[in-house]
Amino acid sequence: YNGVSFDYNDRGSLDTLLKNHGKDLAAIIVEPVIGAGGGIPPYDDFLKYLREETAARDILLIHDEIITGFRLGYGTAGDKLFGSEPDLLTLGKAAAGGMPLGVYGGREDIMSLATPGAKGGRWVGGGTFSSHPLTMAAGLAVLERLREKKGEYDRLNQMGDSFRTRLNDMLGEMNAPLVGTGYGSINFISCLSSPLGKPVRTPGQLGALFDHKMQDIFQGHLMQEGIFGYHGLGALSFTHTEDDIEKTLDGISNAIQKMKKYVELKQG
Repeated sequence: YNGVSFDYNDRGSLDTLLKNHGKDLAAIIVEPVIGAGGGIPPYDDFLKYLREETAARDILLIHDEIITGFRLGYGTAGDKLFGSEPDLLTLGKAAAGGMPLGVYGGREDIMSLATPGAKGGRWVGGGTFSSHPLTMAAGLAVLERLREKKGEYDRLNQMGDSFRTRLNDMLGEMNAPLVGTGYGSINFISCLSSPLGKPVRTPGQLGALFDHKMQDIFQGHLMQEGIFGYHGLGALSFTHTEDDIEKTLDGISNAIQKMKKYVELKQG
């Protein structure tokens, strides 16, 4: 099987991919909010556009909601927040509160093909620990708890938005070549080889300036400040408070100061 890619939020990139490979594509898999690519949400109804274009070409659209599912609200983000109804989706992480649980679902006509005992050709999704009683009990308990607290998602996402605004203001004041990105409670911070000069809109835009070496150095200093955010920075939870935000901003500031001294020593 072969795979091809496009730059999220770049309609021209998507159009080119569909023009060159549309007749051969079985499915397009996408995160509603790009995870390791910087926590970038869809802009200008990009996810709706992707849904329309895939539907017109009979290409399956699969939402990878391992990160976004039950993270940005009670349920899935692609359809509820961004107006894109996928053909298939995957869930994990928050769905079981850290227990090893994976969930997949989708259109009835597709899911019916996985029904045990049904006639005709069938695909099967399973494994050694599928439907393990402990994991199932944990998943049910977590979903019940999240449903009880779903009114707090607005507070959590607002806290994340406020944090990134303050973070980028602080980075600007420090003249630091870093940028904070994300959406709602999902947060990332990236070291850059040079200033962006404009807001981040695509993973390709961020990746072109991403400084891997400095990112590793920065993350090391962050850990010394008691902040472990190796995959970017991290996500807020219901237990986080404004005091945690202050400590995180102070820790990032201290880490940047240490990183600047390291760079000066290396250059000297």
